[in-house]
Amino acid sequence: MWAALLALAFTRADPCVGLGTTVLVEARAHRLFLCEGGVTGAWYHVALGRHGLGVGQPGVGLTPLGVMPVGTPEPSARYGVFLPLGDGELLGIHGPARETRWLGELSAWVDWTDGSVALGFDRQVQFLAVWVSAHHVTHALLR
Repeated sequence: MWAALLALAFTRADPCVGLGTTVLVEARAHRLFLCEGGVTGAWYHVALGRHGLGVGQPGVGLTPLGVMPVGTPEPSARYGVFLPLGDGELLGIHGPARETRWLGELSAWVDWTDGSVALGFDRQVQFLAVWVSAHHVTHALLR
């Protein structure tokens, strides 16, 4: 009985259930999930906007929530790889800033972006870019 209770206590529902194949950002948990057919394929810790969550002008440090189009991954001198989100070029999913990438995963433990979603390692955003293209992902869900 105790083993069953402990297992239940440490089991979390998969956040990808019912979402199909998409990129999911669970903002309050600071996690980005690669959802494949409604199941988590991988997940990463992320940094968000330095002023929290909300709606405002792009680039003011607020990470918006909702469904957003994902653009074509592109090289970025500042972040390594940048996947645009929404209609503009100011918001996206990207790697660590070039000047702090030596911090690795630690760079994703403090919210520092202008509203974008930042991964801690270049290899993570490189994999994400390939994954998004291979799976024909057109939208991301930030919630």
